Amino acid sequence: MNLKIPVAPANASNKTCTYESANEAIATVDANGLVTAIAEGETTVTVKSTDGSNKQAILQIKVPTLATSIEITSETGEFWVYESRELQLYAKVLPANASQKVKWSCKYSDQEIAESNGNYAMEENGLLHAYTDSSEIEVTATATDGSGVSKTVKIEVFGLK
Repeated sequence: MNLKIPVAPANASNKTCTYESANEAIATVDANGLVTAIAEGETTVTVKSTDGSNKQAILQIKVPTLATSIEITSETGEFWVYESRELQLYAKVLPANASQKVKWSCKYSDQEIAESNGNYAMEENGLLHAYTDSSEIEVTATATDGSGVSKTVKIEVFGLK
């Protein structure tokens, strides 16, 4: 995150500021106001004017817990479904105090499937619709916290006899 602190008045001759983190074990800040998260927690960043006015601002910075892994389960405990049926999938983001929000996606024959391609559809809540049979699809849950963590499982789709 890059801090953009407005300096007033707009025609001030010296608009430079200094930045200081109260706890660099949580977040650091460089001379340009770029904050880098180091670990979960809270700290403050103090921004001070350098024009001799002694003006300053103190900003609260909260670094959330990021996902380290994701577990995927299904309502049936299995990773298969019959054609023309649905399979509810669930994602558990770890650690438990990380955001539990994930983005679901699925792939069939190495092609990403948008909302629905006529063969499969994946809903935001993890509900997979299988409209065709005899195939394997990959379903991925990706954490939305910026960690880049994801988990993929393969789902077999069987035809009805």
